[in-house]
Amino acid sequence: SLLIAILSMTLGNVVALWQKNIRRLLAYSSIAHAGYLFLGITAATALPAGPLRGEALAATLFYLLVYVLATLGSFAALSYLGRETQQVDDVEELSGLGTSHPAIAVALTVCLLSLTGIPPLAGFWGKLMLFANALAVASADAGIGVRPWLIGLAVVGAVNAAISAGYYLRVIATMYFRETTSPLSAAGGRGAWLTTVMTAVLVVAIGLAPGRWIGAAQRAAEAAWRGVVPIASSGTATATVAGATGPAVEDATSRYKHDQYKHDAPASVLPASVLPSNVLPAGVPLSSVPLS
Repeated sequence: SLLIAILSMTLGNVVALWQKNIRRLLAYSSIAHAGYLFLGITAATALPAGPLRGEALAATLFYLLVYVLATLGSFAALSYLGRETQQVDDVEELSGLGTSHPAIAVALTVCLLSLTGIPPLAGFWGKLMLFANALAVASADAGIGVRPWLIGLAVVGAVNAAISAGYYLRVIATMYFRETTSPLSAAGGRGAWLTTVMTAVLVVAIGLAPGRWIGAAQRAAEAAWRGVVPIASSGTATATVAGATGPAVEDATSRYKHDQYKHDAPASVLPASVLPSNVLPAGVPLSSVPLS
C-alpha cells in the first residue's frame, strides 16, 4: 500500500495540474486523494499491534469524510451551473463566477480550499491527522524497519499537497479574477444549489470544531478494528473470549484504556471517543460479549 499511496498521490496531482477540463481535473485529484487515504492505511497496518493503529485508522476515516463532503459540493456546484443539455466542462467557463453567482462561487471556493488543505477548513485537519499519525507510527517503530518509509511517505504527501494547491487555486482565480466570457445558465435546480451550500457549511463547521467529528471517526475505527467493547461503570473494560483468558484478553483490554484524542467525555467511563457508555443493553452481563 505504500507504493500505491506514492504513485496515486503523485500521478493524480501531476496530471491534474495540466487539466483544462474541470471535471477531469477533479477526477484526477480524486486519484491523489485516494493516495492520501492509502497513506493512512499504510500507517494503520505498519505496526503489528497497539493503540496507534486505531488512531491511524480514525485519521483515515475522518479524511474520507471531509474529502467526500468537499468533492460532493464541488460536483453539485458544477451541476447547478449547467443545464440539462449542456454541462460545465472547461475551467474557463467559470470566469467571473464570483460576480455572476456569488453564493455558489463562495461555496465552491470553500470546497476547493478544503480539498487543498487550507486551514481552518475540514480538509486541513484531515491532512494534518494523516501526516501526524504517519509520523507517530514512524516514531513508535520497534525495530521492524518502517520508520524511514513512513517518514518518506509523509514528506511525499506534504509535497503533493503543495502541488494540488496549484490547480485548485487556478480554478478559484478564474472565478474571481477573470471576466465572464459567456454567462452560465445555472439551471441545475434548487437541489443542486442546496447540496453545494450545505456541504460548504459542513466543511466550515467541521473545520472550526473538529473534535466531535474526530471522536466519531475514532469510535468507528475502534468498532471496525476490534469490535464492540463493553464498558463497566468503574471505567474498566472487561470481557471474556469464549475459551480464552490471560494475557491476550488483558492486552486487548488495555488497548481500549488508551487515552486517545480527548474531548468532553465523562471521567467515570472510558473516553467517549472509544464507545458510548450505553453500549450494552441493561441486564446483559459483560462476560457474554465476545471480543472480536
